[in-house]
Amino acid sequence: MSSEFIPRENYLRALRSVREKPLIKVITGVRRCGKTTLMKRFIDELKTGGVQDNQIVQVNFEDYEAIPLRAPNALHAFLMSKLQPGKRVFFFLDEIQTVPDFESVIDRLAICEGVDIYLAGSNRTKLCSGLTTWLTIRYVEIKILPLSFSEFVEGGYSTGTLSEQYRQYLEGGALPYALALPNAKAVDIYFEGTFNTILLKDVLQRMKLSDSSLLLSICRFLCEHIGSIVSPKRIADELTAQGRKCDSKTVDKYLTALVDSFIFYEARRFDVLAKVALARLARYYLVDVCLRPTLLGHREMDAGHTLQNVVYFELLRRGYEVYVGRLGDAEVDFVVKSADGFQYIQVAEMARSTETIERKVKPLQKIQDHYPTLLLTLDEGPTKEKDGIVHMNALEWLLKTS
Repeated sequence: MSSEFIPRENYLRALRSVREKPLIKVITGVRRCGKTTLMKRFIDELKTGGVQDNQIVQVNFEDYEAIPLRAPNALHAFLMSKLQPGKRVFFFLDEIQTVPDFESVIDRLAICEGVDIYLAGSNRTKLCSGLTTWLTIRYVEIKILPLSFSEFVEGGYSTGTLSEQYRQYLEGGALPYALALPNAKAVDIYFEGTFNTILLKDVLQRMKLSDSSLLLSICRFLCEHIGSIVSPKRIADELTAQGRKCDSKTVDKYLTALVDSFIFYEARRFDVLAKVALARLARYYLVDVCLRPTLLGHREMDAGHTLQNVVYFELLRRGYEVYVGRLGDAEVDFVVKSADGFQYIQVAEMARSTETIERKVKPLQKIQDHYPTLLLTLDEGPTKEKDGIVHMNALEWLLKTS
């Protein structure tokens, strides 16, 4: 099956739910995760539903043809020329954050009669921070992530047992276009090109950073320490010990740029007893673990931390706030917050050894607030429950719809 036919139904439903409402629709996510394709599919739905071609305006500001529109005055004149009295016009503007002062242009467009505006971009700070200040009307952000394990399996991109399909998912990657490539070498080349483009365009250029060598060193550190609690000071100290002198303030600036470009996601610590987020220390998860060999080569990654990375993004897809739990000296891999309260989740490769079970289960046993507790592992077998803690196969959990 071609990557062009991956349904991404959850995101389409989100767009349908805000269609023609007085909101700016802002679609964000890492480069090549499917934002442009999602907009094309939504446009196809509009046309099928009777919207005429001249009611749809679509511009990708990274295309060569769009260069004349990158001047704010030219963009304003172009957009205003597309308005049609008595008809609704749908504007789909991709990577618009490349246009200087785009916020004021969009603000002027948004107050016009009969407009429905959709923006997309791969740098959250550049796209959203100005909108918060400028816009006369509110905006809603629709956050796009790469393919889930469920989408990968249901799309027919894997075969064999559930464990074999999971291995194929980790090897093939979650960026949609990679699934159309003929072999592993082509996938490696694609991921290397994608990673380099993200670092150059979405991090260095747009965030006005100058030290590409330091940026790469920080990326390598984060890739080597997925699933571990880190801080800007720890990163700075370790890089300095390796001969790459830097300070924690600079590292923090580069970390912010990587998070704003959606290549790494930050999971902050959360005090389980006090029920408050903590300001210091965090874990960082890579948006697609298949990008890791681009920096570190094809070496083994701890299976438990890999699974933890996959589970983290699945929790985000399901709409939760996700934290790393602190419970005295112990840690809970994920504290999940929703309108219904909290859930506590531990993740491990296997739970066959007594040592692993004790290490993962003990923090859950200490929690006394009666919210659900869950242990996810790659152990095969039926779901079990002991002392209120549900032990479930992680791959089966990943295939659940909610």
